Amino acid sequence: MLFQQLPEYNWFNLAMRDIDPKSGEIEFDELTGNGDARKVFATIAEIVKRILKIILIGRSL
Repeated sequence: MLFQQLPEYNWFNLAMRDIDPKSGEIEFDELTGNGDARKVFATIAEIVKRILKIILIGRSL
């Protein structure tokens, strides 16, 4: 997951990407389709929750 703050106040871009298992490079065009979508989305939800706490409350976790 790539997390980028945008020029607009408190706007962020979250980009989900896959990692090529052979090269270890971030893949922008294709997905592995390895069946772990639920685990990935749960992880992203936890990351977003923590980032929002940092932004809104102003403290690290």
